[in-house]
Amino acid sequence: MQDFISDYIKAKNEVISFLNKNFKNLNIEEQLNKLKDYNFTQLAIEQNCDEDSTDIVKSIYFIIWHDVLPKLSSFDEMNEYYGGETLNTFNTLFQKDLYGIKKFYTESEAPNLYKKIQEFGKNYVTIGNFMLLPKKTLNNMSINQEKGSYKNSYKDFFDLFAVALFQSDDFNELKKINDFYFSKIDEKSFCEINFLDDYFEDNKFKIIFKHCYEDNKYYPYYHWKYKNPILHKDEYKTFIEDYIETTTKIIEHRAEKICEKLKERL
Repeated sequence: MQDFISDYIKAKNEVISFLNKNFKNLNIEEQLNKLKDYNFTQLAIEQNCDEDSTDIVKSIYFIIWHDVLPKLSSFDEMNEYYGGETLNTFNTLFQKDLYGIKKFYTESEAPNLYKKIQEFGKNYVTIGNFMLLPKKTLNNMSINQEKGSYKNSYKDFFDLFAVALFQSDDFNELKKINDFYFSKIDEKSFCEINFLDDYFEDNKFKIIFKHCYEDNKYYPYYHWKYKNPILHKDEYKTFIEDYIETTTKIIEHRAEKICEKLKERL
């Protein structure tokens, strides 16, 4: 209990200090509105970690989820049992050098599309796109790593991942290893705790993008590593415009929920 009290106070002080440093002369509500759009890339570079695992983001995780996730009563527990997760990633479709789109369009051919992609490249590393996942591994692979692996059929698309996590056998062994989490959290509570209702319908996760469907299974519509994607470039354009528009709304919605909770607790 003492560890929790001390770490909770520490987390609150760190978040308040961060808000005051980065959003000066604003009240708490105005600061939290700014936090929704704050890009964590520079902090990640400075701390040599992913954006979803920076110190301040970990403090936010602790404040938001300490009382609803198991094994989260201290920073030590969080670091032992959990890892940061970016729900909707950039590299899935585009890669950092935009190789994914360069297969189809030059920037002069589709300037507005490039602009949308570059803007998404800033938006996807904000607080509304982050959460915690249990990180115990099987064969040196965590749930997070399996979600993002090129070798599986999710390719870091969160809708494909969430459906597979709860509606298939794909993650059964990893869920057993992370029994501390999945013995207490089912599909519905996973959605509610993590503010994932945009992916949820009729008490289960749903596919929200127009992926491929063969042999009773969904496969990602596109991934930048595909050497010879059989796609018409206009279809690709339609898919990524929908992806950016939909995920941006989800990120904004989750940011609202996270900042509402922070406002209650700071």
